[in-house]
Amino acid sequence: MGKSTGSAPSDAPRAVRLLAQQLRRQLEKAGLTNLRAIASAAAVGKTTVGDALNCTKVPSWDVVKSLLKAARVPADAAWQDLHKAAKDADAARKSTRRSGNDLPEQPGSPSAPVEAGSLRAPYGELPRSVRGRDQLLAILREELTRPTGRVQVLEGLGGCGKTTVALQLAAEAHARHLDVYWISAATREGISTGMQWVARRLGVDEGLIQAAWSGQESATDLVWAALDAAPLPWLLVVDNADQPQWLCSGGAPGDGTGWVRPSPAGLALVTTRAGGPEPWGAEAQRHTVEALSPEHGGEVLMDLAPDAGSAVDAERLSERLGGLPLALWLAGSFLARTRRGADLLTRTGARDFPSYAEALDRLGPGLLDRSACAHREPISRTWELSLDLLQRQGLPAARGIMRLLSCFAHAPFPADLLDILCLAESGVLPATAVADDCDRALEALVDLGLVDVVDIGLAGPDAVSVPCVTMHPLVREVNAVHVRNGLDEHVAGTWRAAAHSVHQVTHWNPRDPRAWPWWELLLPHVLHGLAAVPAEAGDAVDHYMDAGHQAVSYSAQSGSKETIGVCLAMLFHRGDQLHADHPAKLAVRRLRIQYVRDVAVDEGRDLVTELRATSGPTNHKTLQTHLVWAHALLSHGLFDEAEREFESLVDTIDGCSPPDLPGGLYAHMGLVETLAQAGRDERVAAEAGPLLTRIRQAREHGELELNVRHHLAHALDAVALLSEAEAEYRYVLAELERVGAQDAVLHWNMSRALLKNLGRQRRYEDALHQVERMLGSEATCPETEAVPCGDCADLRRLRTTLRRRGTHA
Repeated sequence: MGKSTGSAPSDAPRAVRLLAQQLRRQLEKAGLTNLRAIASAAAVGKTTVGDALNCTKVPSWDVVKSLLKAARVPADAAWQDLHKAAKDADAARKSTRRSGNDLPEQPGSPSAPVEAGSLRAPYGELPRSVRGRDQLLAILREELTRPTGRVQVLEGLGGCGKTTVALQLAAEAHARHLDVYWISAATREGISTGMQWVARRLGVDEGLIQAAWSGQESATDLVWAALDAAPLPWLLVVDNADQPQWLCSGGAPGDGTGWVRPSPAGLALVTTRAGGPEPWGAEAQRHTVEALSPEHGGEVLMDLAPDAGSAVDAERLSERLGGLPLALWLAGSFLARTRRGADLLTRTGARDFPSYAEALDRLGPGLLDRSACAHREPISRTWELSLDLLQRQGLPAARGIMRLLSCFAHAPFPADLLDILCLAESGVLPATAVADDCDRALEALVDLGLVDVVDIGLAGPDAVSVPCVTMHPLVREVNAVHVRNGLDEHVAGTWRAAAHSVHQVTHWNPRDPRAWPWWELLLPHVLHGLAAVPAEAGDAVDHYMDAGHQAVSYSAQSGSKETIGVCLAMLFHRGDQLHADHPAKLAVRRLRIQYVRDVAVDEGRDLVTELRATSGPTNHKTLQTHLVWAHALLSHGLFDEAEREFESLVDTIDGCSPPDLPGGLYAHMGLVETLAQAGRDERVAAEAGPLLTRIRQAREHGELELNVRHHLAHALDAVALLSEAEAEYRYVLAELERVGAQDAVLHWNMSRALLKNLGRQRRYEDALHQVERMLGSEATCPETEAVPCGDCADLRRLRTTLRRRGTHA
């Protein structure tokens, strides 16, 4: 810091020196290296700054906050703890001076009466069988039997069963007559008190204990000297160490100087929600405790409620609960209680595994809380404790991010598309939140196991790996409940940010196969948002409606008929709730004309008449709706009316200034298709020249979209321009293959059309090659939704015919 900051007095308590050292380090990082600059940046007097950094006086919390603000460091709970330790140590020093005992203060809590407690592990909470943890327990047993001297850390989401694994190992160690010490790290005082009892159990002299815990010696060194010298192997479990800084002795939890250390004499095992390597150091061996598989989760449920259904039903319920051990215990305990008369009056209807799953879908995660007991947090509160912890650590954005993620489907969501700015503008995040704050909050959520990050590979010529965020399904459901029950402005704001995030998929053309991997990735979130967004969320509904409308286009082009049905059902339901003048209403009506056969003709006629009267015949909305209606007439076999409407469209578009060349081409192709289906061969032949002219004009205007080119291929085939049609078929097929869309229905349809085209050209050898390509290198039916087995049987017969033709040629 420069000479002006001086140095810490040698008699300053360690905690006071540590506070000053950490402040100096942060100020140096910010480029503040002398008293004048620091005092100016912090708006604090130079004398006050000098006293704080030279350990002459312990600064007030307000001064610490001002210095941290100058260094651009958040004044979080860890700094509060550091400041409190310094104040307490300074007070203890002054007290000992007054009593004549001027001894340096050391790590450890100030001397205070220690309440009697228990170092015994809570074996009563151990289930009869620990399921799905054999591999992890085998590793821990090996460490217990042949210690490597490494601290073992069990990390994972709250409720994932970390304590159960530790309890199982403790029970086995106890059965082998090892000394077992179980420390609760739920509070700082609990750690200190528990380790004091460990020292007593190991026979440490009471005078040494009193001296260490009064600050005259190092309490951590004292207890670990006793553990290292213990005559028998031991297991030390530090449970619920969710705030690793409480285990420190001025440094980091994993630096070997705090309450948890490696030792060749026994095994130190920590359970924590705080994941990542930073808190525990490189020497610790970390194990992530994951959710259980459906099979093992089903076994847990069967252990708890053996009369509640079959093993298959139990596995299904386990999968619905995401294999989370806490949720499995709550559900199984509830069902066991129903056999003893529970739930007779509240009538949830959950009496067995299947009905419990149905009740959970109906009532939400609150059903799980009905089995919570006094010593267990309700599941609706479990993960809020983690968010409370992050709030105290200066990461208030974490809660808003969790609420945002709960608005998405249970599927990976691209991290780059999260609209954090919209979340902040809506008031869901603190007004001071910036991108760096949100990054740190998201990283902390990952470390706590509340959020996972997975890389999703997208197919195509420019294959990319997209970092995506996911949540455990129950974590998502619980947070979704908080969103629904939140303040009105926060509900709307959270959904607005979710809708903005999802709506970014519309930047990719749903008719372009290159964009299909993105649509496939985001489609679950579009469908979930359509179903779940509340009507009062304002423009969030509009964004989801627009994305849903384009999702129908994507599904139609990629050939997913099932998805089209789901999208349409949701859009029609939402559309019925919109007021008559809502902009999305027109798009919904147009979809009815396009996909609802019973109403297409009459509703199309009414809507086109209405739009001509209100918007004019050349308006884009009118022309687009008119085109949809003309195709509906064609699909109903109303050839005369369809021909009349397509001709009207062609004339209207050609009369626009400037003319819509791609639109005119599309209408002209519809006319040709109508004439061909009606068997008007002379008219079809007469349209060949005008169609070629229109194609040339449209191409001069710009590149034609792939969906236009595949319709163009059919139109060219219809007017007997076979070589031109073949070129278009091959272009579409090549583009689909280039982007990895060989399994799309469009690829199969284009392949069949090309085969027929080659047959019409009497190019039988080329047709045989095309058949071989379609069937693949082996004479087996491709097992895809796009390829009916009947088609493959026809192709095999055709292959035989073509081979014979080639033999006799």
